[in-house]
Amino acid sequence: KLDATPYVSHPIAVARSCFEWGLVNRGAVMAALLHDAVEDAPPQKHALRRIRTLDRDVATLVRALSKIRNPATGIGDMPATYQRILTAASRDLRVLLIKALDMLHNSLTFEVHGGSKAATKARVGLIYVGVTRRLGALELSDQLVEQCLPHLMPRLARQASDTLADLLEQTRSSVVDLPETVADLKSCG
Repeated sequence: KLDATPYVSHPIAVARSCFEWGLVNRGAVMAALLHDAVEDAPPQKHALRRIRTLDRDVATLVRALSKIRNPATGIGDMPATYQRILTAASRDLRVLLIKALDMLHNSLTFEVHGGSKAATKARVGLIYVGVTRRLGALELSDQLVEQCLPHLMPRLARQASDTLADLLEQTRSSVVDLPETVADLKSCG
């Protein structure tokens, strides 16, 4: 991987995230482990066919999670890929959750790609902010925003972070005094 981590660390992290977010279905965890296999394995390895021999349900999920590449150029066809993801998600929401968790883990290393490529990846990540909000996974949505925003609006994200840190510090001092204030109010009453 570009960030010098072993290849297997990413699919393991996505599978672990499935557990952490309550997606403990066997097929979902297997698909999370294999979600990049089709696009990363050499074509002669026939990854999808091999996965299908293990479990057809997992193969369906992995296929939905895999990029569609233009045969002539080998470049990813993002509109076709997202169409496939959404079509598959209409039958099985696990696709969207696994993809959002994949994007969240990928977002942790956007900076290794450099400015414009990181921003492009962050824009794609924003797609999953809306998806996760609609699914009610607000914490996941917030984590995606926190990871993507600095690559899209670095100065504003830094200012917002600094302002939030200042507000938290101001609030912390008043929270420390809260037990004393409550005790004073009780003694008056």
